Amino acid sequence: MARGRPYVGARGAWRCGVDATWSSLNTWAGALYYAAHRLTGNQPDFAKTVGRGSVWLTRGVVPKYATTIGPVKAGSSDRVDRHEEIHVFQARLFGPLYLPSVALNYVVATVLPYWLLFRGRSRRPITGVASYFEDGVYPNVWNELWAYRATARKRAPGP
Repeated sequence: MARGRPYVGARGAWRCGVDATWSSLNTWAGALYYAAHRLTGNQPDFAKTVGRGSVWLTRGVVPKYATTIGPVKAGSSDRVDRHEEIHVFQARLFGPLYLPSVALNYVVATVLPYWLLFRGRSRRPITGVASYFEDGVYPNVWNELWAYRATARKRAPGP
């Protein structure tokens, strides 16, 4: 990954230090995620990695979605990269608490769908298992709410 040079300058040194210490759980998870992607032939985009403090992989796990674990973004695009960078920031900010808190929130939002209490009529209807997760659970976990609000990017309307 040295060719991609994600850590450049003083800001890069700070990011690298945080990723190697406080956020090391996220960095290790991201490294495993990166390795799995590379084994399946996913390629890093070195031009979009330079100086970003994160690694950009060209293909995602799920079509139409980018997924970020630690400093590794898979399937990002220019349209959603600011959103994915928020997740990289969240991982650095919350360090070892980040991944467990996100996982716990997904479990709670799945088992106790609190988000049904504040769904507006204009929202996409829940029509099955897929939409339960895509339109219900996913957009209502804390890290996604934060990332969508911080980037002022609304989710695209459904089909």
